[in-house]
Amino acid sequence: MVRARCNRWDCLYCGPRKVDQWRQLVKAVEPTLFLALTKAGKTVEEAARALTTFLQYLRRGSKGRRGRLGELAELQEPPA
Repeated sequence: MVRARCNRWDCLYCGPRKVDQWRQLVKAVEPTLFLALTKAGKTVEEAARALTTFLQYLRRGSKGRRGRLGELAELQEPPA
């Protein structure tokens, strides 16, 4: 019998497997830069919404206007 996967982060069966899968993917690409998002929200839903908004700003960029998030996004070197 094979267990069906719901593929949800909050599932006790699927969640840890998704974390492991993403860890392996990140390790395989050997990133040289990372982006830290702080104060994204107090719940997973709030953090997900903040991340979605942030990614939209990055995709749209500054479009010539100063002070937009897409213009100011900074990448940091990972700690040694």
